[in-house]
Amino acid sequence: MRSLLLASATITIAGIIGFWCKDVPIKLWAFIMRQITTSIHLTTHHLSFYVLMEWIATNYPHKNFRNFKMQNGRWGNDDDTILTIGYGGHLIRFKKHIFYVTLSEREAQATREDKEILTIRKLGRNRKIFEEFFEEVTKPKIRKNIIVYDLNESWWRPRTEIPSRSFDSVFMESDNRKLLVTTIDKFISSETWYVEHGIPYQLGILLHGIPGSGKSSLIRAIASYLKYDIYYLSSSQLYRLDSGLEKLPSKGSIMVIEDIDCSSTLHSRHQTPEQKLDNSPKLENLMLGSIANLADVLNLIDGLCSTHGRILIMTTNFIDKLDPALLRPGRIDLSLKMGYVNNEILTQFAHAFYDHDIPSNFVSIRPKLSCADLQGYVLEGCSLDEILSRVGIHTYDT
Repeated sequence: MRSLLLASATITIAGIIGFWCKDVPIKLWAFIMRQITTSIHLTTHHLSFYVLMEWIATNYPHKNFRNFKMQNGRWGNDDDTILTIGYGGHLIRFKKHIFYVTLSEREAQATREDKEILTIRKLGRNRKIFEEFFEEVTKPKIRKNIIVYDLNESWWRPRTEIPSRSFDSVFMESDNRKLLVTTIDKFISSETWYVEHGIPYQLGILLHGIPGSGKSSLIRAIASYLKYDIYYLSSSQLYRLDSGLEKLPSKGSIMVIEDIDCSSTLHSRHQTPEQKLDNSPKLENLMLGSIANLADVLNLIDGLCSTHGRILIMTTNFIDKLDPALLRPGRIDLSLKMGYVNNEILTQFAHAFYDHDIPSNFVSIRPKLSCADLQGYVLEGCSLDEILSRVGIHTYDT
């Protein structure tokens, strides 16, 4: 009996020891790997996860991976679908170094944004090659399109892509174009100066003028020139300006608020009785309540919580409606008027669409003619002579 109990106890103790020791080889291997390798982990919560997946697909299109994955961007709405690495481990080479890349799913309780994890591991503890690797992966690309984001709940969501546009394709006075480019270039190159002098590093531009004068086209040209994306906030969403600025990338982005005069929140406090009557309470004001009054908007634009490096572009057809406090330097650094078509703009138009000069003997242009009017004539299929006749150019015999 005693021997039976001893044997039972021995088996039990051996089982317990075996149970506690079964993970020893695994833990020992994991310890050794931590000592002799360096790893980087990326989750789907971060944009860099998708940047790296696309880079692998682009640079190793013919590598004999065993597992693949179809992917079309972070939000699943990109037109270009790529074939990249799938779940499991993969070997890639970078500058004579071997990286072991692993894609795996996370546990079910992981957040919606962190469903997958990408691990890159290399032999050795020197991180310099990783720095070179990510510098190569994140190298700026030649961009053909601009991504336009809108504010969805508490994050910026890609809404659409629009083609890039050059400054030369926007018809405006050459002096205004030169002033705009100079202002932007000076801002981009002066970050250190702003910081050293304690000035908030941000740029505000107001484009004002008649409807159809090219304000939206000019915004596209600015974004294309800087290779920045556009973060669009409707004037009816000013109550969400705080959230929009908080989530805005500090660099590589332009926040755009079009037709800000449509928001009575920003109207001048010094109005005539007729203007005040016209600004009677609207649904927008009922929605805003006290969340976004004029003081809130002004403080968000350039207060203590202002976003470092942000570029804000606003447009309006009626600049006189806006409160002067919004227009002061520091909030609006450049106010650019977009007006009616004049001789210079008409000449640019003729060169762009017809590769032709305007007759030297013209006298005047029909009043209140916009760039949108000229574009409409082109879409109708009008010749240059027909357009010149429509816009009211008067000529005389030489």
